[in-house]
Order: sequence, then C-alpha cells, then structure tokens
Amino acid sequence: MITGSLVGHGVAISEDKTLRVPYLIIRAAKSPASLAEMRAQAARWKAKENEFWALVSQHKLHVQVAKRAEFTEEVLRSCADALERGEGWVVVIRSKDGPILGCSQYNMVGPQKGFLNLQAISPDNLVGSPGKTQLRGIGTALLAAISQDFLARNWNEMWVKPFDEQAAVFWARRGFGVCGAGGLLCVRGRERLYALRGICQTWPESPIDGEYIVCGDGETAKDPSKLSALIPAAVAVLPFP
Repeated sequence: MITGSLVGHGVAISEDKTLRVPYLIIRAAKSPASLAEMRAQAARWKAKENEFWALVSQHKLHVQVAKRAEFTEEVLRSCADALERGEGWVVVIRSKDGPILGCSQYNMVGPQKGFLNLQAISPDNLVGSPGKTQLRGIGTALLAAISQDFLARNWNEMWVKPFDEQAAVFWARRGFGVCGAGGLLCVRGRERLYALRGICQTWPESPIDGEYIVCGDGETAKDPSKLSALIPAAVAVLPFP
C-alpha cells in the first residue's frame, strides 16, 4: 500500500479502447509500506524488462522499447530510494487493483525553480510494448499533479532532462522548450504551469482538503461516488499536503 496525500484521481483508457482503469494520484509519504510496495513493483518491472529483452533477442520487439523498460525499473527504484532519503517529493499513480502505473520525483533547485529528476510509466504501458492494451494518459496525469504542486509551492519554472528522443517529443508537445546545454528542457512562468495543470481538471467539491485534480474521460473520472470506492483499496490517506 502506498501511503501519502491523495491529490487526484482519474481513469486511463487503453489504446484499443477495451480497458478503462481507475487510478489514484498520490504524493507518497516516507513509510515502510510505501517503500516496500514501490520496491516490490520495481522487481515486477524488472521481470517485465527481462521479458522484453528476450523478445528483442527473438527479433520480436524493438530494442529501444527494452531500453525504455530498463529505464522505467531504474526510475521506480530510484523514486523509492529518494523517498527513503527524504530527497524532494515523489508522486505515484496507482490503479484501484494495486499495480503502480507511474512515478515521478522532483525537487527544488533554485529560487522558485524545480527540477523533475525522474519520471516513468510501467513497462506494459510504454509505446511499442507488446499488445494493444497500453494505457494512455499516465505520464500526462503525473505532469498535471506535479504542476499543481509547483503552483502551490510558488515555483515558476519546471526543468527536465528527457531520457531519449521519444521522451523529448512528449515534453515538447506539452510546451517544454530548450533551456540549457545537454538537452535540458523547461517551461517558465505560472501561466505555463497552469496550462500543464489544466490538462486535467480541478475538483473543488472533493472531500479531500486542498487542491485536487481529476484526469481522464469526463463523467467517469469526475463522479464523486467513485472516489470513495477507490480510496480504501488503494491508499491510506494522510492530511494534505
């Protein structure tokens, strides 16, 4: 179980439109339960990475997908390590049924400036992974939740270093531009952060104290009755923030 502050929820839909997966967005707390869950999930992501490399050896999968799966496992493990050391903040997206779908870690690197050190989604949901049931919108929901936290902390800049060209395209499509040497990208200004947060909706009627975001497809994601059904199965809710 991931413990922490519940900051949002949503519904992810598979690429082939056959799956609808409700999820919670949690700013994780440093707790034995959170660390154990994240490391257990990282081990599962590692097993999936190994499956992908086997497919690469059989010429059934592009090598870059396996490399990205390797990166995702490292990110989730590093998120757990950062949480344990108290370095910055960690946001996790977890499905109602338990699996972690994505994780981000960020910290303050200057006056009103934050750096998104780590972000990844689960290997099963990577573009190019086997099958047609990859869930979409997980990375975008993570970005919306982080933008909301940046705004709450009065930060005006978000910086990131993309893992590869495909990741750089993801960030560029969301308004990030080149801001430094070595492939660094950023957005500057609160209006840009509001735009990133605005990818999802705020939900002032939420029973959870504080700003709360809702991502996904319309009424299913916004239905308040579904929130109470999600919470007991997925998270121990602690005070916001």
